Amino acid sequence: MKKKIFAAALACVMTFSLAACGTKQEEVKEEVSAASEAVSEAVSEASAVSEAVSEASSAVEEISAAAENLLGGWTLTTEAGAPMPDEVAEAFDKADKAHLGMNFEPVAYLGSQVVSGTNYMILCRGTTVTAQPVTGLKMVTVYVNTSGEAEILSVTDLDIAALAERDDAEGTPAGLTGGWTPAEMPVANLPAEAANAFTKAMEGFTGAGYDPTAVLATQLVSGTNYAILANQTVLTSDGEHNVCIVYIYEDLEGNCTITNIVPLNLGEYVEY
Repeated sequence: MKKKIFAAALACVMTFSLAACGTKQEEVKEEVSAASEAVSEAVSEASAVSEAVSEASSAVEEISAAAENLLGGWTLTTEAGAPMPDEVAEAFDKADKAHLGMNFEPVAYLGSQVVSGTNYMILCRGTTVTAQPVTGLKMVTVYVNTSGEAEILSVTDLDIAALAERDDAEGTPAGLTGGWTPAEMPVANLPAEAANAFTKAMEGFTGAGYDPTAVLATQLVSGTNYAILANQTVLTSDGEHNVCIVYIYEDLEGNCTITNIVPLNLGEYVEY
C-alpha cells in the first residue's frame, strides 16, 4: 500500500515538473519570438534609414551638378583669337539684334557652358548708344535655349586695371591703376610693337606656353604697359588649358618684363 502511495506521489511530482517545464519552454519560445520580431523591426528600420541616406545623397549630388551647370563647368576654347564658330556667330547675331542700349564688336569667343541649352562667352568691345558714347571691354554671355532662340543673358565689364592688380594670379602685380585705353579694335594679329614686346618678355619664361591672340588695352606710363589676351597651355602631363590676360611692361629702353598673368574664370562674369 505504501509503495502505491509513494508511486502515486512520485507520478504527481513528475507531472507537475513536466507541466512546469512545458510552461517555461512556452515562455522561452515567446521571448525568442518577441526578440526575433524586435530584430526584424530594427533591420527594417535600418534599411529604411539606409535608403533615406542614399536618397539624400543622390539629391545632394543632383543639386551639386545643377549648381555646377549654373556657376561653372565652362569649356574654354583652345583658339581664343580665331573667328567664332558658325553656331556661336549665329547665336550672337540673333541675340545682338534684340539687345538695345549698346553696340557690340566681338573680339574673341572664349568658351561655352552646357545648361538647359548653351551659354556662350564672348569678349566684346561695347559702346553705349548715348549722346556721349562710352567704350569698354565687355564679357557678353549669350544664352541659346533648346529651341534655338538666343538672347544676351548678361553683360559684365572686363576691368583691365583691376585684373592687373590681382595678387592671386601668376607674376608680380604691377600696381597699375586707371589710364588704360581699350584697343581701337583688338585683332588676332598683334601690332608689331606689341608682338615684339610679348616675344621679349617671354624669353626664358617656363612652366607654360602662351599663344597671344589680341591686344586688349595699352597704358602709357614711363614706357608702355600691354594687356594681351593669350591662350595658355600649362606644361604638365594633362596640358591644362586656360584663356588668360598677360600683362607686359616695356620701358623706354625697350626692355620687356611680365608683370602679371591672370587666367580668366568665365564663371565670374555671368550674372543670372
